[in-house]
Amino acid sequence: MMHRSIVTSIIIALLAATGLTHAQQYPTKPIRLILGVPGGTTTDVGARLFTNQMSKRLGQPVVVEARPGANLTIAANFTAKADPDGYTLFYSPAFVFNPIFVKNNPVDALKAFETVSIVSSTEYMMFSSGKLPISNWREAVAWARANPGKLNFGSVAPGFDLMMNMLSQTGGYTYTSIPYAGSALVAPPLLTGDVHLSISSPAVFQAHIAQGTIKPLFTTGRSAIYPTLATAGESGFPDLDDIRLNFYFWAPAKTPADIVQKVSESVQFSAKLPEVIEQHRKLFGVDPIGSTPEEGRRTVERELGAWGKLAKAANFQPQ
Repeated sequence: MMHRSIVTSIIIALLAATGLTHAQQYPTKPIRLILGVPGGTTTDVGARLFTNQMSKRLGQPVVVEARPGANLTIAANFTAKADPDGYTLFYSPAFVFNPIFVKNNPVDALKAFETVSIVSSTEYMMFSSGKLPISNWREAVAWARANPGKLNFGSVAPGFDLMMNMLSQTGGYTYTSIPYAGSALVAPPLLTGDVHLSISSPAVFQAHIAQGTIKPLFTTGRSAIYPTLATAGESGFPDLDDIRLNFYFWAPAKTPADIVQKVSESVQFSAKLPEVIEQHRKLFGVDPIGSTPEEGRRTVERELGAWGKLAKAANFQPQ
């Protein structure tokens, strides 16, 4: 009779071999990349810079699928519930998963997902409509105080509401938050003056800024695109300079580590390609990153910690 320990060793070896075979075979069919924003947005275009190259590296199409709405949480929840087999991925900032922002949101970035890779990191920018008679943040606050109840804020994510909430408490003004599914959708009301302020990445409205139809007011940290523009710290809000816009590739929790690693390597490979770097700079004003899963997870932990600190200081309540 075979000894129990020998049988156990054989079973473990067989399981390891099965996992190795699975990882070597992956992928054998197209991969879905879920987005929480509509097609044609900066996020959508940025994701496709990578999917085109990842498809070549992985040998299977990486197909972008938009599931916009509810501050990205529709897409996040959909991906979290997908089979953890590497065939459903997610491209998004981390703040969408933070319970600080979304009441009763079951998706937790550190529990519901495996971090595949950091794609990019840039600062946030506060924009104003060119119709607003201001040129800096101090003048924006003065206008809001002089026009109580008239200020409209175009919000494309819950984190932006948090920042605006803190700024309004400090500035002593009121505003109305109007939700939009993406920065591209908030551009038209900014241009007409129906929306007065909004927050996004610095590269989003470059063409409008050059024309003077949308104005930059400050960034959360020194901007590579607008290095002479005031930072949040210089505008009186040093805590905001710790907040950055980081985009990540994610996979559902319990996706095998070797599959996560294989996808991560395809992201890292894509991030080093000259054509990806060039186009990414045009979109976001910074070079792509392409990190390991471990580096990505550590960054998520730091980022959510910074948001938590900001929410506590602002006494922000989940929406």
